[in-house]
Amino acid sequence: HLAGQLLCETADLAELTAAQTRHVERVKQWLAYVLHEPLLPATERALAGRHLAQLGDPRPEVMNVNAMQFCFVPAEDFWLGNGSEAELVTFLDHDFWLARYPVTVAQYRAFVDEEGYANPEWWAEAIAAKLWQDGAYTAYGDRRTTPYDWGLALALDNQPVIGVSWFESLAFTRWLTARWQNIGVLPQSWRVILPSEAEWEKAARGGSSVLEQSLKQAVREINFGHESAVDSTGNPSPQRSYTWLGDEITTELANYADSEINRTNAVGCYRVAASVYGNEEMLGNVFEWTRSLHKGFPYDPDDGREVLQREPADFTVLRGGSWASSEQYARCGARDGRLPHVGDYNSGFRVALSPFDSGR
Repeated sequence: HLAGQLLCETADLAELTAAQTRHVERVKQWLAYVLHEPLLPATERALAGRHLAQLGDPRPEVMNVNAMQFCFVPAEDFWLGNGSEAELVTFLDHDFWLARYPVTVAQYRAFVDEEGYANPEWWAEAIAAKLWQDGAYTAYGDRRTTPYDWGLALALDNQPVIGVSWFESLAFTRWLTARWQNIGVLPQSWRVILPSEAEWEKAARGGSSVLEQSLKQAVREINFGHESAVDSTGNPSPQRSYTWLGDEITTELANYADSEINRTNAVGCYRVAASVYGNEEMLGNVFEWTRSLHKGFPYDPDDGREVLQREPADFTVLRGGSWASSEQYARCGARDGRLPHVGDYNSGFRVALSPFDSGR
């Protein structure tokens, strides 16, 4: 950790000998290890992640959009909501895959670099809402072809992308669906989507049963349609408040306001708090857009809340809390609603792979 900090403060990385390059690569691998393992306090792990970004994060699953990893979430009934609102629901009767991490700055940049903002094919909902015109996103009268810029501290390559609205997040999923189908790693019958509110909560909390061992794979490795043979066991806490077992949150388990990190962290800093399926940092770091309209409970997937058309005034659900929010939002069942055209400093998104484009 200290070696990484020293390199960031003193080394000219543009002029390294071959031997020095090998040393830097070793330090980068150790920084990734320090970031993942709970050997140092969370504030130090987050600092290691920032140094790793400056040196060049070696993790392809974080830096390369085609190497994104997903966690298998099997069809299973589950508890939705908190306290008296909680209900055991059975309407998620399909398997899906949810990304291990939120989409990172580096991964979103691939969409920007391939002129994703300029292609109307990805922006049907924004066009209908009169928020995309002539190759740019036009909310608030601005013309943007990148996420809103909240400053370098929140824009390191290995951190979750922020400053993206619901419309921008949805456009990214359309672009990524086409990209992966074109190179043959995603079946034509599957889609990259924003998870519904229900899918997000199920992945965070687990179903009535859970996998005996989480199944995490890069998109190229997934054998779509043959996942159900994975062994499962009873969920020891199907109505849990957090992705981990127990009734308490600490600053070592999530990046929220009390953690004093005061910014987003490089993804992977809280592996110990992963969901039962292996999804990391679902609580804290950034609020995550879902595809669901903000409607009341009980949850009815047929009441139009999953229809993808949006007006700028249609409040849309985000989940998970953020680095800037209080502990009450960093819970499996906590929900927030925001206007879909706004890209904020503490919100990003996570994608899912599904046989359905919208609806249940």
